[in-house]
Amino acid sequence: MRCCCRGALPLINTQALIDQLGAGSGSCVSSLGQGDASVLHSENPQTSDAVQTHLLRLVDDDSSFDEMVHALHSNPERVAAELLKLELEGLVVAQPGLRWRSL
Repeated sequence: MRCCCRGALPLINTQALIDQLGAGSGSCVSSLGQGDASVLHSENPQTSDAVQTHLLRLVDDDSSFDEMVHALHSNPERVAAELLKLELEGLVVAQPGLRWRSL
């Protein structure tokens, strides 16, 4: 049975992913509004490939979402967007507790 038939909704943007994940246990809170293009810019800009490579290492180390944000010196929106890209590429899968697992 298809996921949408069982009540699942597609995540169509990073804000939907963040809303689905919830606030988490850390203190990373964004003051940026929905649809703000600046959410993809971090304090320490890196290329998407470099971020994804680092994220895959963090996933393999069983890091939490908050630990990933801290390790990447980034913001939660950017990390969520990169994790979503990795999920869509079939490289990781979300797990309970704001964690991911490599495939």
